[in-house]
Amino acid sequence: MLGTNGRYGLVNRIGQIAVPLKYETLRFIGKNEMIAKREGQFGGIDTLGTELLAFAYEGIDDFEPDSVALVKLDGLIRVPKLE
Repeated sequence: MLGTNGRYGLVNRIGQIAVPLKYETLRFIGKNEMIAKREGQFGGIDTLGTELLAFAYEGIDDFEPDSVALVKLDGLIRVPKLE
């Protein structure tokens, strides 16, 4: 993981930027999945920066791509429909 000026991203094994420095927070929840915060909203991305869960939530406790997520939206804990 790489961070500067309050923004975080990810570098690969050879030092190339794999995920740009545009996230306020990044947290691994699996081998290739991360919960990230961008512009005050939480979402999910993979280690290439591909969006797995839309950046539309106040918080995310956990998610499994193509399965289930536990998110906070409008002050309520919900399980959104994943596409």
